[in-house]
Amino acid sequence: MIKADWETLNRVVTTESVSSRFYQLSNSAESCLLPAAALQKIWPDVCEVPADRTGSETMEVTMAALIRNRQTPPNWLFIDCLPAALLLQEIHPALHRLDVVMARVVADTSYSVPNSNKKAVDRCLSAQGFHCVLLEPERHPAFHTAIYVRSFKAHESRIDQLESELQEVKSRMESQREQICLAERQLASIKELLLPEPQ
Repeated sequence: MIKADWETLNRVVTTESVSSRFYQLSNSAESCLLPAAALQKIWPDVCEVPADRTGSETMEVTMAALIRNRQTPPNWLFIDCLPAALLLQEIHPALHRLDVVMARVVADTSYSVPNSNKKAVDRCLSAQGFHCVLLEPERHPAFHTAIYVRSFKAHESRIDQLESELQEVKSRMESQREQICLAERQLASIKELLLPEPQ
């Protein structure tokens, strides 16, 4: 359900702002970035219908359009077409901004659809501290909407790790400063021994 105060942007998001192919299929709900052949084991009668190539843009451009004139940047992402895993790989630099990701996935492992199964999406998101909390089935049992949320415990663990690393760096810097001071004192002593007193 789309709320009245939500803003939606219908864009094809890729790694580069180029002309991309978005496949319009006879089953319009399945239109995506994959050709009909990739889905025919699931939908045997699906076929492509004529469509123009459409412009695409990077996630950075899309995020900038959403952030513009907003005090709070968007922190939810909904990928409602296939292949979700490939799209997530391509927008990897922007994932740190998000707290919730919803993605359309192929949950039935008996079907092989490129970059679209849940395990592939799990791999993309788990590396960024997300875990799946819900699988919502769709009309076809092979398809689900997977909902991922960021694990803040993972962030806390990472913060602890970074703080520990920072403390180690500070300790090394302090040790180096002490060594520099010692070397300076030794150098001054050597100069006193070697250099004659000014007349």
